[in-house]
Amino acid sequence: MIKQDIDYKIVRMKRKSLALHILKDGTVEVRAPHRMPEKTLTDFVEKKQEWIKKAKERQASAILLPTYMPKEIEEMRNITKSRIHLFLLNFEGAKPIKINVRKQKSVWGTCNKKGTVTINVFCSLLPDALFEYIMIHELCHLVELNHSPKFWKVVSSYLPDWKDKRTGLKKFRIR
Repeated sequence: MIKQDIDYKIVRMKRKSLALHILKDGTVEVRAPHRMPEKTLTDFVEKKQEWIKKAKERQASAILLPTYMPKEIEEMRNITKSRIHLFLLNFEGAKPIKINVRKQKSVWGTCNKKGTVTINVFCSLLPDALFEYIMIHELCHLVELNHSPKFWKVVSSYLPDWKDKRTGLKKFRIR
C-alpha cells in the first residue's frame, strides 16, 4: 500500500472505539476516545486509506437531492403514499400494522418491532426499481428485524438482484 497524505480532523469524545466519517463537504473526520494516543489515530487513518478513497469517490458521484419547500414536501408525501398503496396492493408478503411517511435526513425507511414501517418522503423522487427495493427491504423486517443472513435470504426471495438495487440507491444523497 502506498502511503498518501490524508488531511483529517480529529474529534475527541466520550466513546470507546474509533470511527471514520466523510462529512458532506468531503472532510475526513476521525472520532476518537479522549485519551487515545495520536499514533493509534494516524495508524488507523493510514490503514483506512483505500476505504477513504472509495468513500470520497462515491460521494463525488452521488446524486444530491435538492432542498424543497414545505409545500413541495407535502406533495412528495402524497406521491409517496400513493406509491406505497399501489405497491402493497400487489405485495404478497407480510403487511405492516401502520405506515408513516416522513421527511428523514439519512434513511430511506425503517421498521420497528411493533410492525410500523416509516418511508422517507424523498422516495417519491426515486425510480420504481429503487422504491421497490426500499419497500421490500422494510417489509422483510416484519419477518426478520435485523440484517442477518436469514433476513437477506427473505429479501432475495422477493428481489434476487437486491444488491444491484442497494448499490443504485447508495448513489442518491439526501440533504
